[in-house]
Amino acid sequence: MLLLAGCASTGGKGTPEASATASPTPITKASPVGEKTVEQVLGDIRYASKDIGDDRVSPVTLPGQEAAKVPPCQAHGVVLTREVPNHDELVLFTDRLQKRGWKLDGAIKVIDPIMLSSGKWDILLNAAPIPQGFAAKVDPNKGGISVAATGVCKKV
Repeated sequence: MLLLAGCASTGGKGTPEASATASPTPITKASPVGEKTVEQVLGDIRYASKDIGDDRVSPVTLPGQEAAKVPPCQAHGVVLTREVPNHDELVLFTDRLQKRGWKLDGAIKVIDPIMLSSGKWDILLNAAPIPQGFAAKVDPNKGGISVAATGVCKKV
């Protein structure tokens, strides 16, 4: 959570900026089950985070990936929340992902990481309070759900 929360800037306004993953695709449109692009994975995360928190999840391009014409196959970030996420919010978040074709691996516990998979993609979620050193940068948010999505990198 420490690394992820540090990436979220408020722009000095005291409230989170718009999501870096925003796209013209409607939030209600489900992504396909099976082979997903990083944009479709991000759309699923945006859908799951609606009314829970501010999505700050974005694609990660590894060194040499663009030159090799390999699209992003990782996304990392945090969904900032006004309070530390509780069990009900995590259930809502994972239920929404499951409606988009993600399969939950195990039980939902606030203190344990949550793993979901869809095709060749995995998402790891973890709820936590904002670390003290970053609290001022994301005020008034007090918690978040860290998100790490990883897929299989394939040349296009």
